[in-house]
Amino acid sequence: MFCVQCGKPVEVDWKLCPFCRAPLGAPAECAGAQGRDIGTTPAASPAAPAHSDFYRSSWAVLIGIDAYGGPGVPPLDFAVADVQAVAGALVEVGFDPERIITLTDHEATRTNIQKTLGGRMSRETEIEDRLLVFFSGHGQDHSDAQGNQMGYIIPIDGDPDELFA
Repeated sequence: MFCVQCGKPVEVDWKLCPFCRAPLGAPAECAGAQGRDIGTTPAASPAAPAHSDFYRSSWAVLIGIDAYGGPGVPPLDFAVADVQAVAGALVEVGFDPERIITLTDHEATRTNIQKTLGGRMSRETEIEDRLLVFFSGHGQDHSDAQGNQMGYIIPIDGDPDELFA
């Protein structure tokens, strides 16, 4: 069986396409059919509004890095475009553009990420707010002494051999 949206083969007993998450046999947007375009058209169920009775306001910190180039960290092609697409989608569902913070390429240093998340967001958000953090870039796993895996993002100035520096 093939997904009617993205055309990829899927197991007969699956209810959703594992690639585009479209219900099999039902029309829907498919990110896979459009390359890296994540699409912003609402699916069958409408997206939750950015402001609701649950949240005072909605914030987003979007980080995308294409311009890597250090040892062991090759450049990427779509991370900044991913951030731009997510920012556009958030505006479409009601996020205030003034509350969407983007850090791309050389802005996405370890210090700037920490200042944004640990400084600005802790000062400007309140307990009734929601905060979406999106990262598109390189990351790496590290096992601790007990064998537990921890995932780490790699900022533009990061070194995969020194994850804690």
